[in-house]
Amino acid sequence: MHIPTTILTLLLPLIGANPLPAPPTPHELHPTTIPTGITLQNFTRDCTKPETCSYNFVINYAPFGSQGCSVVDTVKVTDEKADRHAWYDVGCIENPNTWKISWGWDYKGDFAVVTVKNAPLSYAAFFGYEHPNSASRYEDQGPNAV
Repeated sequence: MHIPTTILTLLLPLIGANPLPAPPTPHELHPTTIPTGITLQNFTRDCTKPETCSYNFVINYAPFGSQGCSVVDTVKVTDEKADRHAWYDVGCIENPNTWKISWGWDYKGDFAVVTVKNAPLSYAAFFGYEHPNSASRYEDQGPNAV
Protein backbone atom coordinates (compact mmCIF):
# COMPACT_ATOMS: atom_id res chain seq x y z
CA MET A 1 0.00 0.00 0.00
CA HIS A 2 1.39 3.39 -1.00
CA ILE A 3 0.65 6.38 1.25
CA PRO A 4 1.36 9.82 -0.21
CA THR A 5 4.06 11.87 1.54
CA THR A 6 1.60 14.66 2.35
CA ILE A 7 -0.63 12.30 4.34
CA LEU A 8 2.39 10.86 6.17
CA THR A 9 3.56 14.34 7.07
CA LEU A 10 0.15 15.12 8.59
CA LEU A 11 -0.25 11.79 10.43
CA LEU A 12 3.23 11.29 11.90
CA PRO A 13 2.97 14.11 14.50
CA LEU A 14 -0.35 12.65 15.70
CA ILE A 15 1.25 9.30 16.51
CA GLY A 16 4.33 10.86 18.11
CA ALA A 17 6.78 10.38 15.26
CA ASN A 18 8.88 13.17 13.85
CA PRO A 19 7.60 14.57 10.56
CA LEU A 20 9.67 14.21 7.42
CA PRO A 21 12.08 17.10 6.92
CA ALA A 22 11.18 19.60 4.24
CA PRO A 23 13.34 19.45 1.14
CA PRO A 24 16.01 22.15 1.01
CA THR A 25 15.21 25.34 -0.82
CA PRO A 26 17.57 26.49 -3.58
CA HIS A 27 18.86 29.17 -1.17
CA GLU A 28 19.84 26.49 1.39
CA LEU A 29 21.72 24.45 -1.21
CA HIS A 30 24.29 27.24 -1.62
CA PRO A 31 25.49 28.65 1.71
CA THR A 32 25.25 32.41 1.84
CA THR A 33 28.75 32.72 3.27
CA ILE A 34 30.38 31.73 -0.01
CA PRO A 35 30.60 34.56 -2.54
CA THR A 36 30.18 34.05 -6.25
CA GLY A 37 33.50 35.76 -6.92
CA ILE A 38 36.63 37.30 -5.45
CA THR A 39 38.36 40.51 -6.54
CA LEU A 40 42.01 41.34 -5.83
CA GLN A 41 42.53 45.07 -5.31
CA ASN A 42 45.48 47.39 -4.64
CA PHE A 43 47.97 44.59 -5.35
CA THR A 44 51.63 45.51 -4.85
CA ARG A 45 54.73 43.34 -4.87
CA ASP A 46 58.03 44.66 -3.53
CA CYS A 47 61.08 42.58 -4.46
CA THR A 48 63.76 45.23 -3.96
CA LYS A 49 65.78 42.83 -1.80
CA PRO A 50 67.03 39.80 -3.78
CA GLU A 51 66.03 37.30 -1.07
CA THR A 52 62.63 38.77 -0.10
CA CYS A 53 59.36 39.75 -1.79
CA SER A 54 56.46 41.38 0.04
CA TYR A 55 52.96 40.94 -1.38
CA ASN A 56 50.09 43.22 -0.29
CA PHE A 57 46.53 43.34 -1.58
CA VAL A 58 42.88 43.46 -0.57
CA ILE A 59 40.69 40.38 -0.98
CA ASN A 60 37.16 41.55 -1.78
CA TYR A 61 34.65 38.74 -1.36
CA ALA A 62 31.50 40.80 -1.86
CA PRO A 63 28.84 40.98 -0.62
CA PHE A 64 30.36 39.61 2.59
CA GLY A 65 33.32 41.95 3.04
CA SER A 66 36.98 42.47 2.32
CA GLN A 67 40.24 41.59 4.02
CA GLY A 68 43.73 43.02 3.70
CA CYS A 69 46.38 40.41 2.97
CA SER A 70 50.16 40.60 3.36
CA VAL A 71 52.59 37.79 2.60
CA VAL A 72 56.37 37.98 2.90
CA ASP A 73 58.33 35.38 0.95
CA THR A 74 61.95 34.90 1.94
CA VAL A 75 64.07 32.59 -0.19
CA LYS A 76 66.20 30.20 1.83
CA VAL A 77 68.34 28.92 -1.05
CA THR A 78 71.25 31.27 -1.66
CA ASP A 79 71.32 30.90 -5.44
CA GLU A 80 67.60 31.62 -5.92
CA LYS A 81 66.08 35.09 -6.19
CA ALA A 82 62.76 35.86 -4.50
CA ASP A 83 61.28 37.44 -7.64
CA ARG A 84 61.59 34.06 -9.38
CA HIS A 85 60.34 31.96 -6.49
CA ALA A 86 57.04 30.05 -6.34
CA TRP A 87 55.33 29.32 -3.03
CA TYR A 88 52.10 27.64 -1.96
CA ASP A 89 49.44 27.71 0.75
CA VAL A 90 50.88 30.56 2.83
CA GLY A 91 48.49 32.30 5.24
CA CYS A 92 47.93 36.06 5.09
CA ILE A 93 49.64 37.76 8.03
CA GLU A 94 46.33 39.45 8.94
CA ASN A 95 44.25 36.24 9.02
CA PRO A 96 46.51 33.19 8.53
CA ASN A 97 43.94 30.51 9.32
CA THR A 98 41.33 31.75 6.85
CA TRP A 99 43.10 33.05 3.74
CA LYS A 100 45.78 30.87 2.09
CA ILE A 101 47.70 32.33 -0.85
CA SER A 102 49.82 30.66 -3.52
CA TRP A 103 52.12 32.29 -6.09
CA GLY A 104 52.98 29.99 -8.96
CA TRP A 105 55.50 31.41 -11.39
CA ASP A 106 56.31 30.04 -14.84
CA TYR A 107 59.77 31.35 -15.63
CA LYS A 108 59.68 30.24 -19.28
CA GLY A 109 56.49 32.14 -20.01
CA ASP A 110 57.09 34.87 -17.40
CA PHE A 111 53.59 34.34 -16.06
CA ALA A 112 52.27 34.03 -12.50
CA VAL A 113 49.06 32.57 -11.11
CA VAL A 114 47.85 33.71 -7.71
CA THR A 115 45.48 31.38 -5.89
CA VAL A 116 43.37 32.86 -3.10
CA LYS A 117 41.77 30.17 -0.95
CA ASN A 118 39.37 30.44 1.97
CA ALA A 119 40.51 27.38 3.92
CA PRO A 120 37.59 26.95 6.39
CA LEU A 121 34.93 27.24 3.67
CA SER A 122 36.96 25.45 0.95
CA TYR A 123 36.61 27.85 -1.94
CA ALA A 124 39.25 29.46 -4.14
CA ALA A 125 39.72 31.89 -7.02
CA PHE A 126 42.62 32.19 -9.47
CA PHE A 127 44.28 35.30 -10.92
CA GLY A 128 46.82 35.47 -13.75
CA TYR A 129 49.58 38.05 -14.24
CA GLU A 130 51.77 38.35 -17.34
CA HIS A 131 55.36 39.54 -16.88
CA PRO A 132 55.05 39.98 -13.10
CA ASN A 133 58.70 40.93 -12.63
CA SER A 134 58.39 44.02 -14.81
CA ALA A 135 55.93 45.66 -12.40
CA SER A 136 55.52 46.28 -8.69
CA ARG A 137 51.85 47.33 -8.85
CA TYR A 138 49.14 45.30 -10.57
CA GLU A 139 45.71 46.15 -11.93
CA ASP A 140 42.66 45.14 -9.91
CA GLN A 141 41.28 41.81 -11.12
CA GLY A 142 37.88 40.27 -10.62
CA PRO A 143 35.47 39.29 -9.58
CA ASN A 144 36.80 35.87 -10.56
CA ALA A 145 34.58 32.85 -9.99
CA VAL A 146 35.05 30.69 -6.91
